[in-house]
Amino acid sequence: MKTLLKNTLRILAKLTLARYQPRVVAITGSVGKTSTKAAIAAVLGAKFHVRASSGNYNNEIGVPLAIIDEVSGEKNPLLWIWIFIKALAKIVYSNYPEILVVELGTDRPGDIAYLVRLLGQIEVGVLTDIGISHFEYFATQAELAREKLTLIKKLDRSSLAVLNFDSPKVYENRGQAKAD
Repeated sequence: MKTLLKNTLRILAKLTLARYQPRVVAITGSVGKTSTKAAIAAVLGAKFHVRASSGNYNNEIGVPLAIIDEVSGEKNPLLWIWIFIKALAKIVYSNYPEILVVELGTDRPGDIAYLVRLLGQIEVGVLTDIGISHFEYFATQAELAREKLTLIKKLDRSSLAVLNFDSPKVYENRGQAKAD
């Protein structure tokens, strides 16, 4: 069931992004993602129509929900069907934002890469910190650091990487970003 849900949400999110082509700001890091997202959305919201993901919708279910502007159907299959129907309708017509600000979280290796592929063109990637949160499924802190660095490694040269140089781990890996 979870695989079907994940795949359906991925398809709806990709269709929505293809239809509306918002500028995307993606934020990852071991701490500060939610407050950074809120600050960026507030600043950009003064000039642009912006949507920021709700709460910490930052995984393979939450990011697509943020893209299609819905909340979780939890364990209710009928509610999920209703969410899918509404998402299809929004692809046809919606007052979609110019800028989408999302968090990218990780619990396991490969999570950030999956979310980056889902989002496609990311205009701004923000890396807040590389710490030891969500360490359960990572063999070493270096493996967790590689996962967090995936966002800046996958940015295009035309993108902007915003790095927290107050974090020693972020600073020492600054050269891994292809973006400015």
